[in-house]
Amino acid sequence: MLARKAAEEFQAELSGDDEAKARVVLAASFLSQDQPEKAQEVIGRALELARKSQNRSVRLLGDITSDRIRASLGKPAEAKKRLKATLEAKKYGFIGSEFEARLALAAAR
Repeated sequence: MLARKAAEEFQAELSGDDEAKARVVLAASFLSQDQPEKAQEVIGRALELARKSQNRSVRLLGDITSDRIRASLGKPAEAKKRLKATLEAKKYGFIGSEFEARLALAAAR
């Protein structure tokens, strides 16, 4: 899978933000293939990297994807609570992240 290969390359280059984004894409692809357990395995490393990032959009992307996974694993209430907090992204100018959070929130219902 290309996302996995990209993540490995970014890891070798010590490019944390890019590795986090690639791992989020990989997790989202597993989720879209109805493999939430694999998605959960992958998102852990992405979140670890995202939390170290100064880039808020990387953190938001990881959090939203993590909450989508959480909802698909049977924890929609927890996911909805976290997604509602993510809606705060709008006030920081992250309109795209706000829309992604709204979509994930609607899907978690």
